[in-house]
Amino acid sequence: MNKDVIYIEAEDDITDIISKIESSKEKIVALVPPKKSGVLRSIVNIKLINKAGQTAEKNIVLVTTDASIIKLAAMVRLPVTKNLQTAPSIPTLDDTDSEPAAATKEEITEEPAEEEEDSILKVADAIKAEKSEDKEDEAKEEKAEKSEEKEEDEEDNDDKKAAAKPEKKPKVAAAQSKFMEWFTAYKKWILIGSGVGTLLILFLVWAFVIAPSVKISVSVRTNSNNFSETITFTTDQTKESSEEGIFHLETVQEETEKTLEFQATGSKNVGEKATGSVVVYAFFRGEGSSIAINAGTSVTHGDLAYYTDEDAYLSWNGNDSACNNAGSIARYGCLVYLRVPATAAEPGEKYNIYDEDNWRISNNSVRVDSAEFDGGSDKTVTVITEEDVESVKERVESAAKAAETTTLEALKEKAGEGKLVITSSFKQSFSEPVVTPAVGEEVADGVTPVLKITSTATLYAIDEVKVKEFITNKARISDTQKIYTINNPFIENFIATDTGFTGKLKTSYKFGPKITDEDILELVKGKGIGDIQHTLKSIDGVGTIEVAKSMPWVNAAPSDSNKITIELTVEGDK
Repeated sequence: MNKDVIYIEAEDDITDIISKIESSKEKIVALVPPKKSGVLRSIVNIKLINKAGQTAEKNIVLVTTDASIIKLAAMVRLPVTKNLQTAPSIPTLDDTDSEPAAATKEEITEEPAEEEEDSILKVADAIKAEKSEDKEDEAKEEKAEKSEEKEEDEEDNDDKKAAAKPEKKPKVAAAQSKFMEWFTAYKKWILIGSGVGTLLILFLVWAFVIAPSVKISVSVRTNSNNFSETITFTTDQTKESSEEGIFHLETVQEETEKTLEFQATGSKNVGEKATGSVVVYAFFRGEGSSIAINAGTSVTHGDLAYYTDEDAYLSWNGNDSACNNAGSIARYGCLVYLRVPATAAEPGEKYNIYDEDNWRISNNSVRVDSAEFDGGSDKTVTVITEEDVESVKERVESAAKAAETTTLEALKEKAGEGKLVITSSFKQSFSEPVVTPAVGEEVADGVTPVLKITSTATLYAIDEVKVKEFITNKARISDTQKIYTINNPFIENFIATDTGFTGKLKTSYKFGPKITDEDILELVKGKGIGDIQHTLKSIDGVGTIEVAKSMPWVNAAPSDSNKITIELTVEGDK
């Protein structure tokens, strides 16, 4: 037959001992106190231990040679043995005259033979039988006393009935009257006592039923590993497969329109353009020939340029009268002249000119005989140049570059919780600027030119939960371990490919024993504080254990899971 040996620690109080007796799974419980145990030197505590054993239907045996404890055990008839090899017996006061040497722990922890265990049960049965006989004798005596009292009461009642018959006084009414007098006299104190009693009951229910709770803090020892895997990205969500390392890219954008004022630095002559005509000629040697001079044909005089205003044609039909060179050379061909309207390329008085020489025309089939232009005038105004626009754009881009960190943080916040942003994918682009007035247009007095441009900041992000699942599945740990923390995963070498993007996922993680809050909760429910410490420390990888009690008298974890708080923390790396 099995037994449970409970070693009482020096710091255990009576509630700890009773809790261990009640939580024991065996029928026989041997209590082994330490040397000079204080908790067992009280008759009250010995009686409580004896009563706890009876209530739990367990046979309690004290394993000790301490005369003081043996004397107290003799008073409550609690079995005692000097070690587990010796059959227990109920001590008498004569057994406590001398105090033998204390038994060693080696002697105590040796397993008793089967006959010693049977002796424990026989002693316990004898005690039960003796107590049962005592109870039967007491019951018989009590029954006899009640029978005699009943007979005496019947005789008294008969006499009282005979004496009271003539008066016919209602005894119940008199008793009620006396009770009311008593109640009226002590009504105030009765109500106060009832209120105090109710509050006391409520307090006891709260203190021992509702309030008791524990918080168990468990730290685990962990190791650290680095993680590095190449993954791919896609903008098509249907192609995402986090198990295979393919993640969907979510685009996070922030558009900002900027309006800037600036000063125009260009100038432009907006006076009138000179107009006039150009006389051109060509020599034809056969009839039916024709030369076209298209509108916009360039005619120059030094560095001055003019352009023809309309299409024109030089031709000869073979008739001498149509030739401008009448006479002897007509028979060899025809010289034909034509006046073509033209306009100066730019405004200015310098284009007002008449000259018969030094003219050039872009059409090589004809020659310029002369040209005459007038009406050109000068008027210089301020205008916006391309250089002005480029200067403002550079200012915008420089400001955006300086605020890049702030913009990046704003995009990260916009991405929201649960997103892993790819910092290296961050970029800024700018729209074509819109300038008022337009480039080349006059800027009137009192008008300040304005440039509007839109900057777009772009960042890619992926689902952080799926990333951590991928890391957990790919991590190099055993089946008996789990990952406790993953430290800030990030993406390196984010580059575009023909099919999407690729990059390197990097981080580090801490791993340790595979134990959860739920596992710890199932291990500690209903157990004493000492047993909780022992049970949890037996788990490989568990470090420090702290049990915080809600009340000083709490000596065990409640059976209700809602009254137990588990705090699982990482102790640190090796």
